[in-house]
Amino acid sequence: MKRAAIVLFASFACLAARAEELRMTTLLRGGDMSNNVSRAGLVIRDVLGDARPELVACTTNAAFAMSFDGTTYRPSWYSQELNCTGVAVADVNGDGAAEVIVAAYEGAGSSQYRSFIHLFDPTCNRQPLLSAQITPLSSATILAVAVGNVDNDAALEIVAVTSANTYVLDAATLAVQWTAPWGGTAVAIGDLEGDGLAEVIINGGDGHVLNAAAQTYKWGYAGGFGGSMAVGDVDNDGKAEIVGGNSSQLRVVHGDTFVVNTYSVDAGYDIAVADANADGQPEIVVAPYYSGYTLRGYTGTGTLLWTIDDATYTVEGIAVGDPDGDGVTEVVWGDLGTGLVVGRAGVNTAEWRGNLRGFNHQAVAGDLDGDGDMELVTGGSSGTGISVRDVRTGSILGTMTVPGYSPTVYRLAIGQVDADAAREIVVLGNSSCCSGSSLYVFDGVTFALEWTSEAVFNSAILNVRNLDADAVDEIVVASYSAAKLQVLNGASGFIQQNGPVLDSSPSDVAIGDLDGDSILDLAVSTNISAYVFKTSDWSERKHITLTTYSYGASYIAIMPGQLAIYWTYDKLRTYDGATLTELRACVPTLAPVDLAYATFGGRTRLVASEDKLRFYPTDGAACPAADTASLLPKSVSPMSFTDVTGDGRPELVTGGYYSFTIASLGWADEVHGDVDSDGISTDADIDALASYLYGAGTRFHPAADVNGDTVIRADDLFYLINYRRGTGAPPP
Repeated sequence: MKRAAIVLFASFACLAARAEELRMTTLLRGGDMSNNVSRAGLVIRDVLGDARPELVACTTNAAFAMSFDGTTYRPSWYSQELNCTGVAVADVNGDGAAEVIVAAYEGAGSSQYRSFIHLFDPTCNRQPLLSAQITPLSSATILAVAVGNVDNDAALEIVAVTSANTYVLDAATLAVQWTAPWGGTAVAIGDLEGDGLAEVIINGGDGHVLNAAAQTYKWGYAGGFGGSMAVGDVDNDGKAEIVGGNSSQLRVVHGDTFVVNTYSVDAGYDIAVADANADGQPEIVVAPYYSGYTLRGYTGTGTLLWTIDDATYTVEGIAVGDPDGDGVTEVVWGDLGTGLVVGRAGVNTAEWRGNLRGFNHQAVAGDLDGDGDMELVTGGSSGTGISVRDVRTGSILGTMTVPGYSPTVYRLAIGQVDADAAREIVVLGNSSCCSGSSLYVFDGVTFALEWTSEAVFNSAILNVRNLDADAVDEIVVASYSAAKLQVLNGASGFIQQNGPVLDSSPSDVAIGDLDGDSILDLAVSTNISAYVFKTSDWSERKHITLTTYSYGASYIAIMPGQLAIYWTYDKLRTYDGATLTELRACVPTLAPVDLAYATFGGRTRLVASEDKLRFYPTDGAACPAADTASLLPKSVSPMSFTDVTGDGRPELVTGGYYSFTIASLGWADEVHGDVDSDGISTDADIDALASYLYGAGTRFHPAADVNGDTVIRADDLFYLINYRRGTGAPPP
């Protein structure tokens, strides 16, 4: 009962902060989930109220939590994308539930940064409960954050450090209580003297120990405590010690006596203090600089206790706990090569390796094997290759790669190009011979490479679509050496059609029936114009030219009855699909990097990927304002809208520089409890929601959030049952 009350309190807090018209629920996200772990922090703590700790950490853009589902670890919560630099976890308001504390920054360029502290309730999955700007413009960013009681009152404080200053904040209100003129690169809180009052310990060019209760400087340590630093009671005397290290030395500093013990131990990459081997005594856990593939556990006197030799690359970020709830202590670390890893002290085989690292620029979804369930295909740069995931579980089903040094994927598509049982994965990737891209076609079930083009293509253009109503899809690409499109037979690469020569190299292509004549139109944009062709005979319907060159990329989108184009340094223009006359010319908030049309909840929007996704109404003569929304990804490209859950409405599928995302979208005024999307809330929705939560049902759009707390779980089912049985209130 206590937790139910806590969740209800958190839900009201979330609802109070919500004013958007558009609701978004993140279903799956992955990609670069190891970057910044070493300095941002890695925490093992129950933040979802499920009585099992989550892995809480920080990427370049967002904080996140990962939960063990009985088989594997899956991302279960994400903050907004807010340039995360630090993360900590604590119950800041005393309600019994933990909040996630996130340090982040805004701005571009070192002279334009300003830092913020945000408080998130991960059971809410929406806007921060509270945010505060900590540093003024043109300040250094927050490099580390910690939470604890540092002034001996009844409440917790948050301590954040930049290279120049330390900020002590009231954890519940985010009010700054003290700005201390000493900075560093790492911060910790511990009672060094055993007097019941915790000190603030800062690492930097010099080490600093502060008395936050008296707001005074206590003492310093010339040269700093080490490149890595942690605080804990390593000698079992009831007082915390400062433990620091570098590539040649491990140092234990006793803050009560000022005795310093040094040991010839490489602790250059990272360090933590925790009882990893469950012997009742904390040990010093280090990631060596000269053997970054290893973790080692030492006693407080420098004796080696255990090793883990299963890192694949540099270790950064170390935490100890029981994240899978099996009663056995695990060691969790950030592996710079692959992501988060879970192992055990003295056991050299990792229990779980996340494979989260990578720049997943591209993401597409489709049913590859014809079983009715959707798969997600992602690919990126820097040799990350191509991965196929089960959409429901997020587990990796298989991987592929394109040939060459540091292979890169520029475009991905899914289609039936050879009339066999499986659909194919079509890839534009770096050419092994020269500039431009080669075309690679993989079997969607076996993931075997079926064929590779000998020709080289424009890296920006790939579309797979059935253009001639036969049994297979065609592959639309653009010539690398000439400004023209080409239509290929997907089974062999045979050129079925050479398109007309364009005025410049194409930047984007879209296919759809613009005028309702059941014949597909193909629209292609260059940096100075756009063309619309009939795919039946390649006759030109329209050539739209700019009055001035845009000297940049262009993006194009099609829906039945409407065409949209954006040229760099120009306007976002829409055209009537039948007449191709201009409807509107609007100035976007920021330059889009992709366009798409989407219809969900009975409303159609033109979606522009700007600083975040902006959803523009498609009707009316005037330029409309975008619908307000929260939690939207930043500057993602490409994006598509595909029904990956089987609920009859499309979900957002997108890549990005750091991650991929699948998210369901809905409107705030939709009927809550309409789980099956038939427009009304009935007993059938009880069955549908129960099937999702406890059976084999697919994920549902945000209307399945019956009680309006922005997450879908058992309390929504109970709410719906009570409402339908007449014993509870209607959904909000």
